Amino acid sequence: MQTLLQDLRYSARMLRTKPGFSLVAIITLALGIGANTAIFTVINGVLLRPLPFKESERLMTIWSTDTRRAESKNWTSYLDFVDWRARSQSFERMAVWTEIDHTLTEGEEAHRVRCAWVSADLFPMLGVSPMMGRFFEASEFKTPEPQAVILSHALWRQRFKSTPDLPGKSISINEKSYIVAGVMPESFRFPLQGEPFEVWMPLPDMPVGLQAMRGAQLFEVIGQMRPNIMPEQAQAELDGITAALRSSYPETNKFTGARFLPALEEVAGGFRRPLFVLFGAVGGVLLIACVNVASLLLARGAARQREMAVRSALGAGRFRIVRQLLTESLLLSVLGGGLGILLAAWGVDALLWLKPFDLPRTGEVSLDGRVLGFTLLLSLLTGMIFGLVPAWSASKIDLTTSLKEGAHGTTDSGLRHRLRSALVVAEIALALMLLVGAGLLMKSFWRLRQVDPGFDPNNVLTLRLSLNGFKYQEKEQWADWFGRLQERLQTIPGVRSASVVMPVPLHGLKELDGLAFPFEIAGRPMEKNERPRVGGYGVQPSYFRTLGIRLRAGRDFTARDDSDAPAVVIVNEEFARRYFPNENPLGRRIKIELPMDGKESAWREIVGIAGNVKGSRLDTAIRPEIYTSFAQTPFNEMYVAIKTDVAPHSIVSAVRREVQALDKAQAFYDVRTLDERLEASVAQQRFNMLLLGIFAALALILTAVGLYSVMAYAVTQRTHEIGIRLALGAQPRDVLKLVVGQGMKLTVIGLVIGLAASFALTRVIVSLLFEVSATDSTTFTIITLLLAGVALAACYLPARRATKVDPMVALRYE
Repeated sequence: MQTLLQDLRYSARMLRTKPGFSLVAIITLALGIGANTAIFTVINGVLLRPLPFKESERLMTIWSTDTRRAESKNWTSYLDFVDWRARSQSFERMAVWTEIDHTLTEGEEAHRVRCAWVSADLFPMLGVSPMMGRFFEASEFKTPEPQAVILSHALWRQRFKSTPDLPGKSISINEKSYIVAGVMPESFRFPLQGEPFEVWMPLPDMPVGLQAMRGAQLFEVIGQMRPNIMPEQAQAELDGITAALRSSYPETNKFTGARFLPALEEVAGGFRRPLFVLFGAVGGVLLIACVNVASLLLARGAARQREMAVRSALGAGRFRIVRQLLTESLLLSVLGGGLGILLAAWGVDALLWLKPFDLPRTGEVSLDGRVLGFTLLLSLLTGMIFGLVPAWSASKIDLTTSLKEGAHGTTDSGLRHRLRSALVVAEIALALMLLVGAGLLMKSFWRLRQVDPGFDPNNVLTLRLSLNGFKYQEKEQWADWFGRLQERLQTIPGVRSASVVMPVPLHGLKELDGLAFPFEIAGRPMEKNERPRVGGYGVQPSYFRTLGIRLRAGRDFTARDDSDAPAVVIVNEEFARRYFPNENPLGRRIKIELPMDGKESAWREIVGIAGNVKGSRLDTAIRPEIYTSFAQTPFNEMYVAIKTDVAPHSIVSAVRREVQALDKAQAFYDVRTLDERLEASVAQQRFNMLLLGIFAALALILTAVGLYSVMAYAVTQRTHEIGIRLALGAQPRDVLKLVVGQGMKLTVIGLVIGLAASFALTRVIVSLLFEVSATDSTTFTIITLLLAGVALAACYLPARRATKVDPMVALRYE
């Protein structure tokens, strides 16, 4: 221990004697360690921390599947859930929940609240307790309509001003009175993805209206697996249960299976690859930083040959010298790690500010003990990586030569020269790999932004409105209410047109991804369970004009296409191409099984063909879609789209006045322009591109600095040789060619190795690319030329200085 303290004190003195060297090394390491710490902090919070529930490793999300489509995931019908729960022995508990939007009608202004109907086992399974009040009683799950509610902490604080005696009192939701049973803790958030619930209601044991609706997949299922049950055993049991249900209920369950995922995987698994790709990128930055510091230490080791020779002459063994030099390296890396933690604290805030909007569990991202332990371990490992080779090289001493040369200066041994050359080659190869990855993501993002969404997003305000309230129970009331709203909105100054749709393009709602309805074409009979499916939208007249969607043929809906008129439909170009490839679909009839459809048994005539529109994201393939007249297929929850001649957000208050003029108990939410939805739809791709681009740029800068320092040191070491060459008649261009040639030779070797590695490793990011090959030749060529150009500049500057050496001064160098 005494020897270690002695080594530490000596190392600190040596760092103080060369403050410029120490500062450059510490900052270089801090950048690499800080970037790694920041990314690891996000990975720790999102992927590694257990979910904030009791025995969360036993929690599984269970999905219905379509046996005809691999990896399909659907919600579950209530009756299927009841059978799963009754027959399963692998799961200790199962619970369901479903989302429903309600309106809090307390106070002067209505407020939309996100509600969930939950079954009795959900809260006990999650292992949470209310902050105040109680949970639901067993009797409250027996009534056909909920009478009690539980509130989130945020809703209790914001809307009820943290009233301490709120439990037991009544509040008004949808203009109906409910008793507040309890208030959840501030830390409780469910679900962990997306917008959390604000109100929970007890789901009756057999919800009214769902007794005979086995095909109504409206619920999400979560289960608690029994201890010591293997996942394969539980999946085999589910397969057996669903096989029995397919046999018993062929009309609804002919192709219905089930599978489960750990809840943590379900919440954050989709972000695993992007986050680990970024982690690999910052790892490359740290390796480049290590290479730079190792090069500095090699140069410094040459200057300390006499010191090492004196130590050796006084009896210090090679291991003792290596230990002393490694102590200096470790001290540098620990200081760099300390500064890196400060940079990481800032970097985490920046990452969360840049994050895609749906990155889960961001509230759990923080610098905790695991992160600090990671940083310490990384700092020590970094010190070993960049310090070992220079230390071993410096400890190899020829006493006679070193003591003799030490009186005059320093020389560069062949071993050190080869080591520095190898480090330069490695640095260039690493930088090329990072730059190629960033280049591919940039090109992918550019391609994504060039995609035609099929509509004009400029000056279109969108908002969501759930027509809640017990006075709106009939479909005719929904159609009438939204029809009157459309008329009112079109009278607002600056509004060009308005319409409703469900869902709006680029809605970003995962629960609506892939939503499709079975249909059949007149004259092409087909078994019910074998019918193809099509995406569907209900829209008012002028919807296509509001969003700038072109009608390729036929006509738009009109006010005459109401519930009393013959059922009509407009199809998109993809539908016409796929199902009517060699004929005109206009005038043909189709029948679609739409929920809440007043014309469910009617054949619909195709009266128009609309242009293709991107659905939930720009990177999804165009699918067959149909549009129905909203008056014929009304629904109580719709998006409103408003085309304006003014700034869209400037009319929000006017829209609120018109909504309240129709009914003060209604509230709208999710207010965004289509431009904002378009930006949100590419947020994750922008996040990946931007961060990898930043790390690649940092790698490029470090590489340029590292190559420059190596070449500058080489020029310094060869000053005597250069002076002799100039004295013997060499021209400055010959010296320039000599120095630049040496640096570019190393660069070419590094580029060749980097290209080979890039061709192999870029396949890791294939899933992050859009319409770009992982081996895109254009990107590889541009990035290679860019890095070669930077390397040429880094070599040219020291070479230029070498041409200005005075031969008389150089000859006196030795």
